[in-house]
Amino acid sequence: MPPKRMGSASQIRGGRPSARPSGVTRRPAVTRSPRRSSSPTRIQTRTVKRVEHHRQARDVNPRPRPAVRPASVPKKRMPSAASRPAARPASRPAGRSAPRPGLQQAVRPARSVARPTSSRAIKRGLATAVGTVAAVTAANQLMRLNTAAAHPSISYQVDSLQSSIEELENRAGMSEVRADIANLDANLSHALSLLESARDKGYLYQADLEEIAYDAMTRWQAVQNDVESSIERQAGLAETYYGPVNQQISRLNSVLGDPAGADSILANTESEIRQALGAVREAESTIEAVYDDIEQLASQLTIRLTRIHWALTQLNEASFDLVPDENIYMAVKARWDQEGKDDPEGVLFLTNQRLIFEQKEKIATKKVLFVATAKELVQKVLGAQPLSEVENVKAQSKGLFGHQDFLEVDFGKQTVPFHLEGQDSKDWAVWIQNAKSGKLEEDKATGSKLSFADLTGDLTEAHILEMQNEINELQDELMLRNLQKEISELENQVSTLSRELSDLRARGYQVEKSLEADVEVLILQWEKIKARANTTLEYQSSQLGGSMKEIQAGMAKLAGLSGSLAAARPVYVNL
Repeated sequence: MPPKRMGSASQIRGGRPSARPSGVTRRPAVTRSPRRSSSPTRIQTRTVKRVEHHRQARDVNPRPRPAVRPASVPKKRMPSAASRPAARPASRPAGRSAPRPGLQQAVRPARSVARPTSSRAIKRGLATAVGTVAAVTAANQLMRLNTAAAHPSISYQVDSLQSSIEELENRAGMSEVRADIANLDANLSHALSLLESARDKGYLYQADLEEIAYDAMTRWQAVQNDVESSIERQAGLAETYYGPVNQQISRLNSVLGDPAGADSILANTESEIRQALGAVREAESTIEAVYDDIEQLASQLTIRLTRIHWALTQLNEASFDLVPDENIYMAVKARWDQEGKDDPEGVLFLTNQRLIFEQKEKIATKKVLFVATAKELVQKVLGAQPLSEVENVKAQSKGLFGHQDFLEVDFGKQTVPFHLEGQDSKDWAVWIQNAKSGKLEEDKATGSKLSFADLTGDLTEAHILEMQNEINELQDELMLRNLQKEISELENQVSTLSRELSDLRARGYQVEKSLEADVEVLILQWEKIKARANTTLEYQSSQLGGSMKEIQAGMAKLAGLSGSLAAARPVYVNL
């Protein structure tokens, strides 16, 4: 049975043909009438000056987007077995002592080798020849255990210990932390780019995205240099553990064929490596704690913005148009759940005016032995209801472990269940209620978009000068200079009324005898109004002026760092 429709075609498209839009039409920003105290000429002048400041700053020193660092850094690798010198069997002539291996040299084999007399002896000799050499080529590398020469009874412990040695060498170079900060840098840049793009495409909601992006980027810029310095310092410190560990490995290599003799040395080597690994992991944790919350902010931004861009893409491909003053908030892949095998699948859209379900799926048109050999895309709107008709919304979790999100929308005469894929039905229930009540409009971005270049580009002296000019203009506005000027002008007009009326009478104008009384009343009223206006103006100026103290302190700090633009960068962004 075909699913019931939530609305007719005329309700869906408002009587217009369902031409597919070529893109998301960006509704022009709402313009507000200037306040009486704001001069349109002054606003226009400030805008022109600000644009000119930005242009001059770019001309002085263009601010390119930073290059994305690689996702991971190269790891140190020991020379492969093929590139190492082959070791000779470990037998030696009588009277000649075996040299002790050191950090700079491999274990030196004896010059003569007794010829083995059996195939088993030949295999043992070859294994010993390959594995005896300790591959230590520099002071900042760890030796390797001769696992091939290990007695079978301790081979498992030796293999496990070798894995710990390799882990220590990898972690000692702080490779994981280096990869983390490279990814963090790239993820922040990617998130800011996604945010800029979403606003450019006309997405108006989730105003907190700018605040999160601003907070994450400024905090990262403030600690990035310290984190990188800590990594280099800790990597150098970790290499000091190599000496004691190599001594234990060298001793252990000499007795690997003797389980009884290797037992205590094996335990000591394991303890030495375990202590070194613990110290390295503690250093990693200390560094990671500095940027862990910034990493979470970047991840949160990326997830939310990826969903927004997916919703914008689906809207761009939709078979319907938005009505005037309608804006998309979110979209999710969903199935109109009717507990049948032919339940339609598609996309559920939420706008500030409607809830729209569009079927969008490929359906088999030809089958051979129950296998689809031909499919076609079915894309059509099955329901488009005004939010005013939504009486109730309920989020549910179903499935064996409760991991399936369902959304039941009650339209009064009909309750429609949707199975959401990849998004939380509780979030959708809140969003629909907010959209219905109009609260969603409070979540609109202000229109002051963050620029990727402003947050990541190089700082120049022209930018500092531009900041100083803008703060000076802000100071004038916070002091309500325009209102003070208007009050003074009105005071002059009122004070000249009596003289102007006297001049008018002297010139022979004798009608409207009540003008003198009207002027006296107006002067008395003005005195009361002026007193209240001046009191209010003084109070508001002091309140607004208090917020300038922190700004002025920040500007003073920025000016003091103008000789070191790299250090001034976080202060500039914060200011």
